[in-house]
Amino acid sequence: MSARRLTTPLPVAPAPAYSRTEQAARMVGKIATFTPTPESSTRAAGAITAARYIGEAGPGKIPDFELSLQGRTGRTTTVSMFHTRATLFDSWAEALSSP
Repeated sequence: MSARRLTTPLPVAPAPAYSRTEQAARMVGKIATFTPTPESSTRAAGAITAARYIGEAGPGKIPDFELSLQGRTGRTTTVSMFHTRATLFDSWAEALSSP
């Protein structure tokens, strides 16, 4: 019995193409960790209460979002996702256990 090879590639479903506004809306409710200042070695965390697209940043034209965050103590801040190297998580437990 010989094995037949598939000569045509299997169709791949395209990734959903969300607009920048939809991408920002999907971030609300997630937890973000970020560096408060570029030279900081510590990371802070907060729940995303609002997000909006603010353009492209860096030499790679990376989409940048402005995130409004609220910490567990109630303090709020607004940061650039690109400039603070923000990382998104689904829960506080995940965010606080990440390096």
